[in-house]
Amino acid sequence: MLQLALNKLIGNMNMTDQIKKIPLISENWKQRDLLVFIIQTLDEEFPFEVQSKDNPIGLIRDKVDKVLNTR
Repeated sequence: MLQLALNKLIGNMNMTDQIKKIPLISENWKQRDLLVFIIQTLDEEFPFEVQSKDNPIGLIRDKVDKVLNTR
C-alpha cells in the first residue's frame, strides 16, 4: 500500500524531484504515527472519557481522530 502511494506521488516526477519528496513523505509518516499513538494512549488511559465529546479528553480524541482521518 505504501509502495502504491509512493508510486502515485512520484510517478510523474523526474529523479531530482523524487529525491526531494522522500524526506517529506517520511515526516508525514512520523506525524501520522504520533497521531495514532495519541489516540491509542487516550483510548487506553481514559476508556470512558473518550466516548463523549462533552469533556476535554473526549474532545481532544475526537479532534485528533478527525485530523488523522482527513490526511
